[in-house]
Amino acid sequence: MARAALRRLIKRRPSEVEWRAWEMSRGLALATGNVGPHEAMARPVERSAALLIAAGGSYDVDGALDLLGAWISARIHPGEPLDLHLASTPIGVRGRALVACLAVNHGLCSAASVARYFGRSKSTLSEQIAVCRSRPADRHIVSTPLQRILAEVAALGVAGGNTERVGLTRSPPRGD
Repeated sequence: MARAALRRLIKRRPSEVEWRAWEMSRGLALATGNVGPHEAMARPVERSAALLIAAGGSYDVDGALDLLGAWISARIHPGEPLDLHLASTPIGVRGRALVACLAVNHGLCSAASVARYFGRSKSTLSEQIAVCRSRPADRHIVSTPLQRILAEVAALGVAGGNTERVGLTRSPPRGD
């Protein structure tokens, strides 16, 4: 039975997402983005980060952060779109901190990179990350398995970096 399942798996062609994740997790392709300390960066990533980046539709870390932002927004603010780039409400601050927690936990990028992505200060984001880690509801969100996050993101229709389906369009960065 296990051999038959293995044969079926080997026989089918991997999807674009599976192929991108495989390339990145083995160092054959590098994750890219503008969230690093320089204008653009390229670096190897581990499997979970590779899966997030590939689900974002490219080799770009920003696409993975878009997916995490859409998923967090749907979790903490269901029913209405929430743009985490613009929202200066407590729910927006909480959402950005949760995205940072997930990005760090899955090896996607640093909290400083997430702060730059949202156009916010690292110190403010770090304070909110500490608050999220002490809040039981947020600890539950952050401990969600990656496969479930990816499945729910796909159900939201955000796969491939299309955040406009859930009303999350990318806005220019804004300071705190």
